[in-house]
Order: sequence, then structure tokens, then C-alpha cells
Amino acid sequence: MRRFALPLTVLLALSCATAPAVTPAVAPSPVSRVHGNAAGGRMQVPVSVNGQPAGPFILDTGAASSPLAAEYAKAIGIEGHSGGHAVGAGGAVDVAVATGISYRIGDVEIRPHGAALIPLIPISLRAARRVNGVMGRDVFDRYVTEFDYANEEVAFYRPDSYQPPAGAVVVPFEVVHNLPHIAARITLDDGRTLPVKLMVDSGAGNAVILKKSFIEKNQIDLSHLTAVPEGLGVGGAVEQRAGRLTRLEFAGLQFEKPVTMFSLATAGFFGDASSDGLIGGEVLSRFKFIVDYPRKRFYLVPTEHVNDPFEADMSGVHLLVRDASFTAVDVMSVLPGSPAAEAGLKAGDELRTFNGQPVKPADLPTIRKEMREEGKSVTLTIVRNGVEQEVKFVTRRLI
Repeated sequence: MRRFALPLTVLLALSCATAPAVTPAVAPSPVSRVHGNAAGGRMQVPVSVNGQPAGPFILDTGAASSPLAAEYAKAIGIEGHSGGHAVGAGGAVDVAVATGISYRIGDVEIRPHGAALIPLIPISLRAARRVNGVMGRDVFDRYVTEFDYANEEVAFYRPDSYQPPAGAVVVPFEVVHNLPHIAARITLDDGRTLPVKLMVDSGAGNAVILKKSFIEKNQIDLSHLTAVPEGLGVGGAVEQRAGRLTRLEFAGLQFEKPVTMFSLATAGFFGDASSDGLIGGEVLSRFKFIVDYPRKRFYLVPTEHVNDPFEADMSGVHLLVRDASFTAVDVMSVLPGSPAAEAGLKAGDELRTFNGQPVKPADLPTIRKEMREEGKSVTLTIVRNGVEQEVKFVTRRLI
């Protein structure tokens, strides 16, 4: 069975109706088009705050608002007042809120009612670059937004004149707690096929994450799954297990064996039982992904990567930028029984070179991508207790 099928009619997952793929007469012109960075399946775009030089923001359908990094706000002299409350992947946090904020993305200007000032250092360290903020519904409510992952570009269109591309798959969504959700089906490795309501989250790099409430309700056995490093999000870390679904289906599309995180979190978004989990960038980036909030629709235009196999890390080493100075990369953890563990890598080792090339924090996305290739020979130079040493291993599939 093919992993991707484009039927003559497209299932409208939330209403159980069908509609043909769209065929516009004239391609629309964008109000603005900007170059971004799509490393790790998360689109980042340059945003200017109150006239400051533009810096990276995560463009995030999983964000109900558009917060600023608290550390960046302080650096440019923005102060907030107490009393704000933010809920993220890891839980709820009290935050300050700033007013009088202007965001500019190319020729698009957004003036939110207020911007929460949230510590985003953990997310920056994971992204291997400073993240100044998150751009959420404030922009999607105003503009149809096109994510072109393949060319690392984002375009913004006026909703009243927008027509989707010919052949785009139409995926209606409903808004739950100010976030977009679609209906889908998953097939588990025990053969069961279950309906799911999944939030569509361009700010998550994963393919699929399932919530603990869904796991428990359906008595899904996690005993054979792999314990992986905690996920990072607003509100704290998220404990999880890694495995694969047999299949993910929505809107007539079909994906075979997506790598899936099974969350054990009981707080924040993952502790809320009003939905079953999320679909993230590992799925969305296989398409030109278009967000049309005024019509409550997504449009998906398949790219050449739509049928690529889903892969995960094959080294067993979890690398992270050490701290906000962005000067070093450290081993944060090592998966027992993995190639990295067998080679002797340990948490706390500092990574100096990767296959003979000096390592900078900005290299991390490329290194992570290369260690998702099976059978790759890897040579690392590390420093442990002040002593430099060489470590070698060959990657293999772990999930």
C-alpha cells in the first residue's frame, strides 16, 4: 500500500463530508515573502520588534498568541507588568505582559494586544540559535500564511483575495482552546485503528505526539518503547517514550510508520484531555503547508519528500548547546545500549569535532540530521575532564 494517496475527493475530516481538490483560476500575489530557516522541521522567520534589527521567531500554529523571549525583551528595553499566565507543553508559568509591541515580518506589521515575556532559553539551546520569540495566531488571524519548507520561505496573503494552489489537499480544522485541531486515524502496532483529534503544531519538530490521557484510555502498552531525552517546551520538560505507529491517516493522506512520541506529561498542553495529541513539522514539512484561519482550513501541496521514510536519531547521543553564551556543545545524555553508549560517550562530554570538522553550536541541526542516517561512520573528538579523546561508532536504527 502506498504511503501517500491523492484521491479525486478529499475527506473533510471534521464534518465527514467530501470536497474536490481546489483549482484556482489565478495565482494570488503575496503581501510579503520572507526567507526563513526550516532546520529541524520548525520554520523560523526574521521578525523586527519595535524597529529593532530582525531576529528569529518560531512561526507556530501551536501558539495561541505571540510571546517575546523574556531575555530578549530585557536586552532591548521592553518591560512588562505582572499578572500574565502562559500554558505550554510542559505546564503553566506566570509571566509578565508587555504592551505597545509592534512586530514586522517583511512588509507585514502585527500589533498584538499584549505580548507575554516568556523565558525561551531552553528552546534556543535546543534550536542551536537564539530565538527572540514565537509568532502565533496574531499573524494567522490576519493573513493566509504559506510555509514553503523546501525553499525555506514564508509568504503572507490577504484572506479576501486568496485562492489555494491547484491540487492542494483541503484539511478543515476546528479551534479548541484557541488552537487548530483536525480529525485523523492512527493504526497501532497491535493492529487497532483508532480515531484521534490532533492539534496541528508547526512549532513542534516531531511527526506525532500522543497524550497520556489517550494512551491510558486506550490501554496502549509502552513497555517495549524507547525512553528518550525529555522534550523541551514552555513550562518545563516533558517525559516521553519513542516508538512508531503503523499508520497515520487524515484527509485522504496516508503515512506509514511515523516516529511517534508517547507523552507521560500530566501538566500543560499534554495534560489536557480535550484532544489526543499533535501533528508536527516532520509531517507538515513534506508539503507546502498553508494556514487559512479565516476559512478554518489548511491546504497541503505535496513535495518530492512526501513519501520519505520517517527516521529518528540512530546514534543514541543527545547533544545540546551548553548555555546562553552559545560557545560550546555538550553531551546531555546517552541512550543505554546505543552505538554512542557502546563507544563510551558519557553525559558531560564536550563535543569538539564531528568527522574531522570543528563543531560550532550552529552546526547542531546538520549533525543531528546526519546521525539519522543508518550505517554512517561517525568520528567525534570530545573533551572529558580536560582530556581530549577520539570516539568512533557506526549508526544503526534504534526506533
